[in-house]
Amino acid sequence: MPLTALLGPRLARPALFFTLAGASAAGLALVKLNVGAFALIALLWSMLAVSGNNRSAAAARRVLALASLCLPAALMRERLGNGGLSSTAC
Repeated sequence: MPLTALLGPRLARPALFFTLAGASAAGLALVKLNVGAFALIALLWSMLAVSGNNRSAAAARRVLALASLCLPAALMRERLGNGGLSSTAC
């Protein structure tokens, strides 16, 4: 669900919203780094969703898409090499 569907076509106070969301992502990163990294990527995607459609936003979308694809593999690199994930599965 896009951010605009949840919050309306325009945010009433975008600076306040993104400040609180950034603080939440920072708190998650301090508690659990992996969860914080995914929260930060989600926050960046939401910021790009409400940003303009200019050249720098398009470049940021490409970089963020690559980061979104590579982050899970980078985090699980050591576990993937040892033959399985059974010891860490919940």
